[in-house]
Amino acid sequence: MSANPPEIFTASVGANKPPQMERPSATERRGRARTKLHLPVLLFRQHASEAIGTVTENLSSSGFYCLAEARLTLGETLLCSLKVPTHDPSGTHLEQSVECKIRVIRIEPRGEGIYGIACRIEDYQFVHTAERG
Repeated sequence: MSANPPEIFTASVGANKPPQMERPSATERRGRARTKLHLPVLLFRQHASEAIGTVTENLSSSGFYCLAEARLTLGETLLCSLKVPTHDPSGTHLEQSVECKIRVIRIEPRGEGIYGIACRIEDYQFVHTAERG
């Protein structure tokens, strides 16, 4: 994985409609703009055999927020895999996998066994996948 924190993390949800950006307000603690973006993500706990599958609610260059049926621990470190769409003119790479080391920085009960989970991306790397043939 790279030694640098992610600074630029862009994705688009459609060719005709740009993702909606949320700018931090005067009372907002976040220092980065968030994009409402629904990307598939797999969360991997240490010493667990199964991944936790979820979808991002929003994403910034330093982290993301998602909903999950698993209660995680504040400060817990996990690995995750995000599927990010690409705009490859040849159509051979329709999505790119990004593997991240993340830390849980906030947990919010959302009702009936669902938790809102805010994660900070501490490190990441792009994973090359096989081309479509």
